[in-house]
Amino acid sequence: MPHVHDDHDEPHPSMKPAEEAVRRERDLPCSADDAWSLLRDAEGLERWLADEVDLVVAPGEEGTLRDGDETRVVLVESVDEGRRLSLRWWSGEGEPSVVDLTLEPVGDDASRLVVTELPLRIIGAPQAVPASWSITDGGSATNGLQALALAR
Repeated sequence: MPHVHDDHDEPHPSMKPAEEAVRRERDLPCSADDAWSLLRDAEGLERWLADEVDLVVAPGEEGTLRDGDETRVVLVESVDEGRRLSLRWWSGEGEPSVVDLTLEPVGDDASRLVVTELPLRIIGAPQAVPASWSITDGGSATNGLQALALAR
């Protein structure tokens, strides 16, 4: 399977280039059930997404991905077993994004992996980040999107 992070990233045609949305599709020579092994746990994700993955793939779990010199904090949003994994990730230097990985069967022994990454600012970040997320620093609290953006 090709390394998704090595592909040339191009903005989705319906997005303005400045919005930095990325959508990639890869046809895989295996069933969607077999391809799910590349999404369902840290070991599978390490085979194609990042050099090191420390993450339990279950809703609400938080972990890290390291790819080269970049480390990202990852939050598992949702898991549709055998079909879809939705994440939020961010690094200290970058803005938070929603990353959706979806498997689609395209035959008995073939599937398609669709990877979409959207910066939270594109999808209405205030509604996308729970206000209950907070960081407390010296008696003052930062909530919602600001807390997400500051989290490391």
